[in-house]
Amino acid sequence: MRALPLLALLFAAGPACAEWTAVAATPGGSFYLDYATLRKDGDHRRVMQLDNQKQRQPEGELSSIVLAEFDCKGKRSRMLELTNYADPMGQGKVLFRTGKDLVSPWAPIVAGTAVSLLAGAACAK
Repeated sequence: MRALPLLALLFAAGPACAEWTAVAATPGGSFYLDYATLRKDGDHRRVMQLDNQKQRQPEGELSSIVLAEFDCKGKRSRMLELTNYADPMGQGKVLFRTGKDLVSPWAPIVAGTAVSLLAGAACAK
C-alpha cells in the first residue's frame, strides 16, 4: 500500500503537526482523530488516533498516539503503531514506542465504547 509510508511519515512527525478533532469522551479520558491522516482502502480506514487519559496509566503515560485501522464492514479494529507519552495530548517524554511490526490482532468493535465512536467517525468519512 502506498498510503502506509505516508502515514508512517506523519506518525514520525508526531503531534506537533496533527489537527486533532475530539470524537469521544469517557470518564477515563478523551479521544481524538486527525482526519488529515485518514486513508481509505475499500471498507478499511487508517487514521491517527490520540487517547488522552485523565489518570496516569500503569506505565506512566497520560496519552497515546495510535495508527489505527478500522474494518468498517466487519466492525473490527486493530493497532498498527503505538507511542505512549508522559504528558497529555501526545506531548512530553516518549515512554514507549512500537516498531512498525506491531499489527495487533483484529478485535471486535463493541457498541457504546470509545472505539465504536472512533470507528464510526472514521468510517463515516
